[in-house]
Amino acid sequence: GNLSWISDLAAPLFLATLGIQLAHELAHRIVAFKDKFDIGLPTIVPSLQLGLTGAITPINTPPKNLKSLFDFAISGPLVGIFVSLALMYVGLEKTAFMDAAELSQLPGLPVQLLRSSSLG
Repeated sequence: GNLSWISDLAAPLFLATLGIQLAHELAHRIVAFKDKFDIGLPTIVPSLQLGLTGAITPINTPPKNLKSLFDFAISGPLVGIFVSLALMYVGLEKTAFMDAAELSQLPGLPVQLLRSSSLG
């Protein structure tokens, strides 16, 4: 059978997750460039449930002070939150104005996946 519908449904989710991760890492890189310290390439941390949970960005040369380190540490998560909220708004806008036929085509999320949290 034709399985193209799987990629049609998965592509927006994959691209959104990738965009959030790239924005997060770019924010770290911008702060490191601004404060003139060197960082390495991020190491991706895989997840069995989602495929990607984040990355570890090594600091090759120390920041000049604690404020610079704090700015580096907080910039990625803050940008990630803002990009996530923007994407959530776009998604809510798209689904809020769908008719019943379009809504029935959206994928469902298995409850077992939600219950299988690594937090317990």
